[in-house]
Amino acid sequence: MGLFDYIRGDDFRECLESDFIELEIAENNGAYKAALVIAGSIVEAILVDYLVDIGYAKKNPLEMTLGEAIDACRKENALSRKTAAIADAIREYRNLVHPGRQIRLGEKVDENSAVVAKALVQMVANDTSVKRQERHGYTAEQVLAKIEKDPSAISIIAHLLKEENETERLLLKTLPKRFMEITYSDAFVDDDEFWSITATLNAVKETFRSAFDLAGDNTKLKVAMEYVRIIMEESGDYVKEYEDAFVYGDDISCLEGENQQIAKQHILSRFANKPNNVNLALLDGLAPLLKKKEISNYIDPLVKTIISDKSDERRKRAKEIIKGQVAWTSKKQDIWIMNRLDNWIIFLEEKNETSEIDSIREIRTYIEVYPFYE
Repeated sequence: MGLFDYIRGDDFRECLESDFIELEIAENNGAYKAALVIAGSIVEAILVDYLVDIGYAKKNPLEMTLGEAIDACRKENALSRKTAAIADAIREYRNLVHPGRQIRLGEKVDENSAVVAKALVQMVANDTSVKRQERHGYTAEQVLAKIEKDPSAISIIAHLLKEENETERLLLKTLPKRFMEITYSDAFVDDDEFWSITATLNAVKETFRSAFDLAGDNTKLKVAMEYVRIIMEESGDYVKEYEDAFVYGDDISCLEGENQQIAKQHILSRFANKPNNVNLALLDGLAPLLKKKEISNYIDPLVKTIISDKSDERRKRAKEIIKGQVAWTSKKQDIWIMNRLDNWIIFLEEKNETSEIDSIREIRTYIEVYPFYE
């Protein structure tokens, strides 16, 4: 988990990460005074940001000195006594940036003080991150780091994500970015690394689905609109990887007009030629959105999967999708679907494919009598 993953603002977090890299470079190259100055600057920024976040009212945090920020955070229990004490010491060292003061006080800035300063940054970040988690839950970056280390944490994602804006960031940026980083990596991997990477990709996909189910309507709409943008602007390979990993058919139900039509037609077109190579989840929940002329493009790949796919799991999934849609489709749509299944039954009878006919007839009967189960 990154040191500053608990920071919610992307720009601020990236600035802190950049400064910390500079701190490490300065320390490694013997620029100990520079390391102290940078460390003090990072600590001050973290503490002031924390005080702003909690709405500290006794004094404007943006107008505080480093010492005042340390004292205020200590009183708010955001820093341990140990961390606050070390911070006070570093504050004194930081003032030695003025050459005259360093000479007058006879103080020496050396490697030990730089090492302590770097450790302080980590201590302050750790202390304030705990308080932030108590207040806001996990950030998108923290959720990603958590599930990469422990995929079982996906089951408690509702407890990790307490704020909608972090759910939104997780769905729109953090998870897709990580998935694509791994997918398009050119690094050579051995068998153990391959299975580790596969596990991570699966964890990212499962987390996306769990987070999407938790998201509010506005966030779901933004995710669906991002899918439309990807269809319109990204390369074919990118679109394929994204939708196979993250998109279910009913995800686009929140879209309207042209945007829904773009997403719907793109999904149906993918199944037109090679249904066995496409993620069936893309068709799950799509039926209620379909017009009569679109039914064949929806039913045909599912039937082809049922009668010819070598995977028992995919055949079973295809049956479940056709049956499952009946709870959401209109009676008129059910009739369209049954008519298309009738066409398939006639076709299979001509081919004398008895076992496949039975499967399709069973699905058709289920749809026809479904209202009697209510």
